[in-house]
Amino acid sequence: MFSKPAYQNDLTPNDNALDVPDISLLATVKTPGYVFGYQGKLFCCAGGTSFASPYWAEIIALIEQLNGGGNSGRLGSLNSELYSLASSDAAANGIRYVTKGNNAFEGAKGYKATIGYDQASGWGTLDIGELVNAFTGKKALHDERISQTFSLMFAQEGE
Repeated sequence: MFSKPAYQNDLTPNDNALDVPDISLLATVKTPGYVFGYQGKLFCCAGGTSFASPYWAEIIALIEQLNGGGNSGRLGSLNSELYSLASSDAAANGIRYVTKGNNAFEGAKGYKATIGYDQASGWGTLDIGELVNAFTGKKALHDERISQTFSLMFAQEGE
């Protein structure tokens, strides 16, 4: 068990431990999930938390690129900034609460999703365009269709 980092104080359960998750991305095997192809056939749906890693890498690369690239654009550890954005004005900063469902699995009791931080979905899921704008101050993804597509891609069951 890891001790609770300062950025989680007063924002997550008062348990003196690191709380997870931080954000939810495409962990469901239900719609939307991932549709993937193999040998000319399409399969639906796959999911799991490890699917989120490449998406996070792309989001961070985009933010770093818009911040100037190279060493000047590097974010370093972004957890404290992410928690600050989520706790101040989540919706304006690209964070959408997941308010329905839970993370129970094969008989193991899970946590319920709620408004704000919860141990089922963390702060929720992302509107990538708004999150990038919050980190960079640039309207790089200002096209409404792009924002809606990204939001749908990352939506969990719930709002």
